Formats: sequence, structure tokens, C-alpha cells
Amino acid sequence: MINKSYKHWMIVFFMCCLAASSIGLCTNAIGVFYTPVAKSLKVLKGTFAMHATLSTLATALTSLKISKVIKKYSYKKVLLIGVILSSGATWLMSYSTSVYLFYILGILRGIGVGIYGMVPITVVITNWFDKKHGLATSLALSFSGLSGAIFSPLLSSWIISYGWQMTYRLMASCILILVLPVLIVPWKINPQEEGMLPYGYQ
Repeated sequence: MINKSYKHWMIVFFMCCLAASSIGLCTNAIGVFYTPVAKSLKVLKGTFAMHATLSTLATALTSLKISKVIKKYSYKKVLLIGVILSSGATWLMSYSTSVYLFYILGILRGIGVGIYGMVPITVVITNWFDKKHGLATSLALSFSGLSGAIFSPLLSSWIISYGWQMTYRLMASCILILVLPVLIVPWKINPQEEGMLPYGYQ
């Protein structure tokens, strides 16, 4: 059985996409909306920012259970649910006129992030890598910071040019587009299901 191949590194690329979408966009870049949306809704910035806190809490609670779920069910199907929740909730935020609706959508987005965020990424890399596990994990998670650094100023410029409502829709599209390669290309959560071994495994 093969223990070194391009497929192992393709899995790392997929995890980079998931980290960029879930952690980078949905978590690290959402601060740019605080001021414009709070002004539009005529609420305090901290009141609006509470939706991000609820989102993070929902992510944490989902992360506690997701490792068992992805072992029991097809991860592609679970991943699709997570992406639909994250991108769908973000899209619906563009139509929201109540801070309480933002709270509900923030929770839904947080659940989606938990489904395909930090825990699933590390589980997949652990399954696919024996040697160079640290390198693979570092590469994947570095894209969460990289995408946050890229999208934060980009989203800010879109808010200035198109308004926060349209920017939420563009953000939702980016969340989905980043995950498309992972959804389209055939792969399994365990290399043994593809007749392979973890990278470097003897």
C-alpha cells in the first residue's frame, strides 16, 4: 500500500481551503462588520458583536461532538451541511433588520463552522499523516490567518463600495467557493478506504 503520494498533499490543500473558509472568513474577518451594521441597526457595537460571541460558543459546542459524527456518517454529506449553514446564515444576514435575528444566524453559522472547522481539519490530517504531521497541520491552519489577513481589508473595501448588505452576500459566496474543491473532488476521510496508508507510515 502507498504511504507517500500527491494525494496526501492534496488532502492538505483541501484542509487549507476548509481553514480559510471556516476560521479565516467566518471567524477572523467578521470584525469589519461591527461598526457599519451597528450604525445601521442603531445599536451599540458591543450589542451587535454579541452575535460573534454566540457564534464562537456554538462552534465550541459543535466541536465537542463533531468527531463522533464524522466517524459515523459520510464526511462529504456532513461537510455539505456545515457549508450550507455557514454560507446560508451569512447570506441571510444581509437581509436582517434586527439584532436578535443576527444572534440566531450567528449561532447557525457557528454550528456550520464547528462542522468543518478546527476539529475536522485536525482529524483528517491525523488520519492521513504519520510523518510530517506537524508540517501538514501547520500548513493547513496557517491559511486561517492568511485568509483573515486577505479578506479583512477586502471586505472593508466592499462595505465602502457596495454597502454591508451586499458584502455579506459576497462573503457568503466566498465561503462556499473556498470549499467547492473539497466537495467536488473525490476523497475519503481515511486513506485506507482508498487503498493507501498515512504519509510515511511503516
